[in-house]
Amino acid sequence: MQLPDPSDIKFWGYLEEPFSRERIDLLDKLSKKILKEQKFRAYPDLISFAFFCRKKNMDHIKSESNIFPKTIGIGTILHFTPNNIPMNFALSFLFGYLSGNSNIVKAPISKFPQARLFVESWIELNNDLEIADHSMFIDFNREDENIKKFTQLADGILAWGGDKSISAISTLPKNPSSVFWSFPDRFSISIVDANKFLELSKVELGKTIEGFYNDTLVVDQNACSSPSALFWIGDKEKIDRAKTVFWNSFEKKYASNYSIGPVEKIDRAILITQIAELDSNSNTIYDWYQNIVRVSIPSNKISLDNLKGKFGVFIESEIKSLDEIKHLFTKKLQTVTVFGIENSLIQDFIVLNRLKGGDRIVNFGHSLDFSISWDGKNAINQLTRTIFRR
Repeated sequence: MQLPDPSDIKFWGYLEEPFSRERIDLLDKLSKKILKEQKFRAYPDLISFAFFCRKKNMDHIKSESNIFPKTIGIGTILHFTPNNIPMNFALSFLFGYLSGNSNIVKAPISKFPQARLFVESWIELNNDLEIADHSMFIDFNREDENIKKFTQLADGILAWGGDKSISAISTLPKNPSSVFWSFPDRFSISIVDANKFLELSKVELGKTIEGFYNDTLVVDQNACSSPSALFWIGDKEKIDRAKTVFWNSFEKKYASNYSIGPVEKIDRAILITQIAELDSNSNTIYDWYQNIVRVSIPSNKISLDNLKGKFGVFIESEIKSLDEIKHLFTKKLQTVTVFGIENSLIQDFIVLNRLKGGDRIVNFGHSLDFSISWDGKNAINQLTRTIFRR
């Protein structure tokens, strides 16, 4: 679809206070609509959005946001979101919407059914309630001739994507006073306590495996918050047993749900070779016809800046302490998903060692959870302005 002329958008520049009661109520109605209807249940990322937008959760987040009096949005936000992550656009939209702004959001409506269902539901709800909608979802091309008009007028720009995409967007003409908030390429990791994992009941094991699947293959490992490497912590005997249980359960339940085409299989073979070249003693558990591939290499040989898991490829390693992966906590590390380890332990590790990476610590199954804080920054702080007086 093509962007209209900015002059055709009636809500341009519209703003209000963050977490307005009207907006919280509308999100709650949308949440109930999604959670109620059967057609939405096939999309865990859409369900995750709905749970996040419940009124109780919105009120809780508002109470913890410590918003100054006389705070309002900054105006109209233009959102450049990726085409390969179904619900990333919805997260970006929430940043602008909850901050009290009007929004123009690039949304992959034609590519992902959950994106289309979200947008259709949003429009339907606004029409039913006869509410003036101050947001637009449009699957525009980044080569659209009208983009420069939008970036010059926008009060804020949110840019998601790889480093090259972000750099290209940053060169577009902008209003000098506009806010530019970028979300460049990042990687994430998982850490599992092998001993705790082996203590799981059958039901708990199923939930844990499902959580890992939702973190990774649901979005084809494309999300920056999807773990690119899995680190097992513990003694060798426990780790070996835990790996066997974990991967047997994972492949039995979910491998058949994931498949790639012949071209991707060639790309996968190249990726496996590149990862294996990081260490001559790497061990690859690989069959051309299998959907899941594991490459095991020593932690000190792992570099995830450019070689991330994709096409069903999972990098894994064994460690005895967090110190062995300290080198991975660079600015590029975003999310650490953990199992059997206290989140506060990872937080303390980052702070005490003054490490630059690791902005989110979450449990298995929650790497794609919605939050108003991302990459270490809070959306309300980024996209509002406070009028002070003395």
